[in-house]
Amino acid sequence: MPRSPSIALALAILGGVLTATVATAQPRTPPRFRPFNGVSADQFYQSSVARWADQLAHDLGVVKAELGASRLPPPTRGALIGHTDRTAAAAVGLATAARQSPDRGRMYAAFAGVEAAFGELNTLAVRTGNLGPAYARVVYDFQQLSVTITDGDKNPDRARRSVIRLAEGLDEQSDVLRSLADEKLGPRFTRELDQEIQQFARKAQKLHRDLNAKGDLALAGQALPSLGQTWGQVVTLIDRVPNVPPGVRGQAARVDALYRRLAERIAVVVPPPAPMPGVVVLPPPPMFRFSPSKAAVVAVAAGDGGGPRVEVYHDLRTRIPAFDFFAYDGGFRGGVRVSVADVDGDGVPDIITAPGKGMPPLIRVFSGQDLSLLAEFYGADPQWQGGVHIAASDLTADGRALIAVAPDVGGGPQVRIFDLVQGREVTSFFAFPQQLRGGARLAWADVNADGQPDLVVAPGPCDHGPLVRVYNIADKKILTEFLAFAPTWKGGVWLASDRGIHILCGADAGGPPEVRVFKPTVQPQPAADWVAFPPLYRGGVRVAYADIDGDGLWDFICAPGGGLRDCPIRVFSGKDAREILSLPAFPGFEGGAFVGGR
Repeated sequence: MPRSPSIALALAILGGVLTATVATAQPRTPPRFRPFNGVSADQFYQSSVARWADQLAHDLGVVKAELGASRLPPPTRGALIGHTDRTAAAAVGLATAARQSPDRGRMYAAFAGVEAAFGELNTLAVRTGNLGPAYARVVYDFQQLSVTITDGDKNPDRARRSVIRLAEGLDEQSDVLRSLADEKLGPRFTRELDQEIQQFARKAQKLHRDLNAKGDLALAGQALPSLGQTWGQVVTLIDRVPNVPPGVRGQAARVDALYRRLAERIAVVVPPPAPMPGVVVLPPPPMFRFSPSKAAVVAVAAGDGGGPRVEVYHDLRTRIPAFDFFAYDGGFRGGVRVSVADVDGDGVPDIITAPGKGMPPLIRVFSGQDLSLLAEFYGADPQWQGGVHIAASDLTADGRALIAVAPDVGGGPQVRIFDLVQGREVTSFFAFPQQLRGGARLAWADVNADGQPDLVVAPGPCDHGPLVRVYNIADKKILTEFLAFAPTWKGGVWLASDRGIHILCGADAGGPPEVRVFKPTVQPQPAADWVAFPPLYRGGVRVAYADIDGDGLWDFICAPGGGLRDCPIRVFSGKDAREILSLPAFPGFEGGAFVGGR
């Protein structure tokens, strides 16, 4: 499993020599994407705070629904629901304050309300007993929020409190991990793994108590190497377990995320120790990004008319999303377009989102490991509110994170490509005659096997045939082109690619729900052709690729446009195009869905 070191910290054990075993070859450190292209550092901070406040409110809603169906005594159930409502309202208030102004004083005041409400809720929850994984996610959200809101704050008291919360979070979340592993792994939950998780929890608990009692942040620096060694053992042991359920891997990812945040925060608030004669200072063991999934990752988002809700599946066959979040303000109803790619090079597929009609073209990148906001930027003129389409690439081995952006219907077929590592737009061109107003649909592929990503482009609905073009982005030359459907079809084409071996094309709204697969050779011919939804359906077919059944072949994922109740996601085998899975993405909703996979 890919692992990457995080920030290297040079922290000595006072009065002795720190020794550590470090692997000889480590993957590169994932880059930190700086704000760019119209997004200031203040705006990114505001978005990060609002993102975790929104998530807290969302997961509190899940807990409230579970409480309503629980068998708890009515007085206890009612009290918990009341505290849940007050905490959710406070979280919504903080998200609103964060979006409206970069004033930290105002956000801190709003957070104080969240902190007080959550404290009352948590006291009652602890007294009640185990409320299950949903409540553990609420605690995790609050821990991430409480650290995010103090990002960049040099106030020593707030810095100390954020480190204490992270240590407390490691203690609590590792207990949840142990409980889940015991429940879900059964006989695969070995005694050795149990002991390592317990040891990690004890070390985190001791750090939490020591910080509370003494308030000395240097304690965290001293404890981190030993904590990291134990966590590394936990990661190694979990990786040895076959078929770990997504819930267990997801919880391990939360622990890992808190551990990394602790290390990052210590690097900021704890001064490096002064060199001591005769003492060799070594970095602690590398920290690991624990992938929540070893299988395909699929993101599903509501279409036009739906809220900005995104569901992320680590195993689509379970029909249970590993993540469920709002990519933008919950009141937005223009739908969300999604792409999945490892854009920070840590081995974990990330989620990239773009809004539909009704808001500026703010592209966001969420960590596939813990859903923290990695980057955001404007993919087009901020005045444009007609919606944009995206495709993200992780096809290169040099760590370049490329995201292509093009307008939706009403805009010209201009494609812009952004390099997240460089933090800038690297190229822009018109893929079709610029007077067309169908926008463009996008995918990435390496069709000539040169190790560099090529851009696949098709027109949206406009006065142009269904011509698919593959561009070499270095010189903007067309490598190959072909008609996805009959030349008379002008309703637009949806695209996906399995890294260049095939290009998947779905007809847009107005025509039969037809899907075709092409091999992008000099003279491409359809390798497969079928109808993804009932033949009379005319809402269009959005497409993606991922190996859903684990047979080593990329399967075809099809999502409907508007007009089908529950927005069924259908998966067809990459071997013979037979249907292997159907999933209602958004029960009761008929506005369609967007899908991305890897």
